Order: sequence, then structure tokens, then C-alpha cells
Amino acid sequence: MQVAMILAAAALLSMAAAVSADDCSNAQCSDLDRSSCAVVQAHGMPAPRTADGQREFGQHDGRPDGRGTSALAATAWIDAAERIVRVVPADIPRLPKSVHLALTARGCTVPQPDFFFDGTVNVIHGNFAGNPTPDHAVLCSVDGVSHIHVVWGGPNGCESEFEARDDSAALQTAAPGRIEYSRLIAATDAPFPSERRSESSEQGAETEALQGIEDIFIDKASTRYYCVRGRWRDAPGAD
Repeated sequence: MQVAMILAAAALLSMAAAVSADDCSNAQCSDLDRSSCAVVQAHGMPAPRTADGQREFGQHDGRPDGRGTSALAATAWIDAAERIVRVVPADIPRLPKSVHLALTARGCTVPQPDFFFDGTVNVIHGNFAGNPTPDHAVLCSVDGVSHIHVVWGGPNGCESEFEARDDSAALQTAAPGRIEYSRLIAATDAPFPSERRSESSEQGAETEALQGIEDIFIDKASTRYYCVRGRWRDAPGAD
């Protein structure tokens, strides 16, 4: 997938016309075009159609600001997706051996936000299922798609993998001319919202004791996930 994205970037620079993401379902759309469609669609950059029905970059696309989408702009997003830094499990300090083995077997690498952090992020631990041994959660990237991967410290009923999304969908413009990867996970002590609990006092006490996993789009919004009675329940996070 990464090789295809590099080829797509080169093609966008050399071709006078390109396709938008919704053209990817067209039987005439080549595999090379498809590799760039997802990145373009994720960031709201549809290319306008010419009189003959083709899509071209660099022309007015009807947006209120009157700006068109240039091939250079589309290539910048593709290049940014290719530059996402991913750490292999062997390079993560103080990672328990069982977690290391599980991530390696799954083929995980851990994407790192472009914002400054002290050390490796997107590797967390906490009490997500009420086990006496800590659970570990990692943002696991495989072939350009990341999911939250949990290595449980004991018995549980919740899925070990959830919330899979394209890494390119977590890109944003942080400053003029700068596109940054911005997905972050963190353990949260915020309780599961009382209005989301059942009337059972037993379940209420159970959720009070658990930590959640907060899935953050940096400087935008977040969603918190709690393992409750065998399934992940979501709740609004911080805006």
C-alpha cells in the first residue's frame, strides 16, 4: 500500500488529469488512480469534471471559497501520509514481552503524531476490564490502517481489536504548508457516563471501577471507549 502511494504521488505530478475518490468505483479507474483516491476523499478534495466528464485538478470545484484543487495540493496529502512515522515493537522501551510478541505476531507498527511528545506514544496500559494484571492498548498500524489493539492482562469479553481507520484520515493541516498525523490514544479515568448505564446498580459499580481508552484527534475531538459487559461502549470525550 505504501509503495502504491509513492507511485500515486509521482503520477499526480506528471499527469494533467486525475480522478477523485468517487471515481474509484468506476470500472475505468486504474489501480494507480485508486491508490490516491482514499487520501483525496478523506480530506474533502473532490476534483471537478471537465466537459467530457473527466476529473481534473487545478480548476474551480464549486466550493464557497472559489478555490480549486491542484495536483500539487493533492500530492502534499499523499506525501504526508507516506511520511507518517511508525515505530516497530522492538523499539518501544519497557514493553512487556507478552505484548511485544502479540504485536509482532499481528504485524503492528505504532504511528506517532507529528506533535512533540516525550518518548513513544500510542502505547498505554490501564485497568480496562477489571483484571488484577494491567491491560495494554496500542494503536496498531497494518498496511496503512490503524486499529486499537488490546493485549489483555486476564479474562475479558470485549474484542481485542476495534476502531480501525485509515491513517491518512488522521492527517490535518497544523500550520500553513504543514500537514501532520494527529491520532492519539490515552488511558482515561473519566467514569462511564451515568446516563449510559443500565438501571442495574451492579453494572454501575462495575463501570465506576474501570478505566477507558480515549481515541483522540488532536486539537479536534475525542471518543472514550469502555469495556462493559463484553462489548465496547462509547461516550463523548473532550472537544
